[in-house]
Amino acid sequence: MNNVKRFFLFTLITASLVAETPQGGSVVVLSHKVGPEINCLENAYYHIFPDLPQLWSAQIVYVNPSYYGVKILYLDSSSRQLQKTVKRLRVSEYEALKQRVDLTPRPSEEDIQKITGTFLLLKQMELFRKIPAGYPVKIFRFQDTPVKGVLNAHEDKGMIISSKNGSVKVPYPIIEKGYWLEYRTRNHGLDKYIYGGALGLGAMSGYLLFRENSRPVRYYKTAVSSVSFLLITELLRQTYLTKIPRKHAFEIIWH
Repeated sequence: MNNVKRFFLFTLITASLVAETPQGGSVVVLSHKVGPEINCLENAYYHIFPDLPQLWSAQIVYVNPSYYGVKILYLDSSSRQLQKTVKRLRVSEYEALKQRVDLTPRPSEEDIQKITGTFLLLKQMELFRKIPAGYPVKIFRFQDTPVKGVLNAHEDKGMIISSKNGSVKVPYPIIEKGYWLEYRTRNHGLDKYIYGGALGLGAMSGYLLFRENSRPVRYYKTAVSSVSFLLITELLRQTYLTKIPRKHAFEIIWH
């Protein structure tokens, strides 16, 4: 009877060991703190694959007793597309990685906010909300066509932009980079110098060009030249103030 019990006990132990041993090609869960598919947030917090900061997801696969394979999906920074790759982990590397993740405490709410970019998003939203309505903007969107138009209004989670194709709502999280334009303001303190210089330059030019004429004609053409220089200066200044606005760049890192 004792031999029968020993036989059944041996069978149960052997079966449990076989069940816990991963089969070739099967997905292995690195730790109870991460899922069978390691996502970008888990990778960013636990530093599982620090050489792949653009990692989107990863699966560790048991290959044989000597090493593990890792199937990786990552965001290529140049093409802005998701790409696939694989890498190999030795058993010692896998065990060290597993131990490090097991010993790392779970992320707090603040850690999650920092990893997901919530803090960065809130800071950038403050910058966006400083753009007054009516200003021209150009927004570059992740894996989408840019939006160019006039900012109509701010909402809780995005901006309303009026473009040639109608009004478009651009949510804040998909804004990656862009710029907004600010019309220049007139510095009235420079008026006397700019317009005084224009009148003087016009008068000097008129006098030199028409000095061979009679005095009344010369005076008349000199006055016309001064007024013409003044009008041209005003036209150039207005063009500079309204048609050549200042460009303010901003950028959001958000994937």
